Amino acid sequence: MKILNCLFHDCECIIGGDFNVNIDGGDVLASRIVDIVSNCCLIRCDDVFLFQKISTYINYSLNQESCIHYVLVSQGCVINNFTVLDPEINFSDHLPLLADVTIKCTSPTCSGKGSSWDCRTFYSLSTNRIQLRWDKADRSSYYYFTAVNCSNLSAMLLTMLFCRLNPEMYHLLTVVSV
Repeated sequence: MKILNCLFHDCECIIGGDFNVNIDGGDVLASRIVDIVSNCCLIRCDDVFLFQKISTYINYSLNQESCIHYVLVSQGCVINNFTVLDPEINFSDHLPLLADVTIKCTSPTCSGKGSSWDCRTFYSLSTNRIQLRWDKADRSSYYYFTAVNCSNLSAMLLTMLFCRLNPEMYHLLTVVSV
């Protein structure tokens, strides 16, 4: 996170997806994510639209449900709308999220011109509306970027999981890592 803050300290960001944990759950992993959200001054869209603070994972056959999908935005973003969709035809037990966010960026790093930029204005001027899709991305670049930028986080999460599954080894692990 420190690297991202140094490189993009003057840019807004949107982070969304399946976090595989209920952030409101209070366990160790949830607490760590809450700390990151707080330290990076991010806003949860479901905190702004409280009626959308609902389960996003529903498995009827297992009789389980939880909220594990989130959209987080920088404080400079304007959250116009946020909805947990419940389509009639959904072959997944994960519900899709829809976020309408306006990003105003006055930074030369972000826009290249130092002028304010509004996504909705850009889209309304173009004849074809652009929709970002994860399944149309350059996968090799995505995997490389993810590996390079998330390797420390991955190691930390694995350590946390190990300590949770093996509490007797926690003391030994903290002594070795210090």
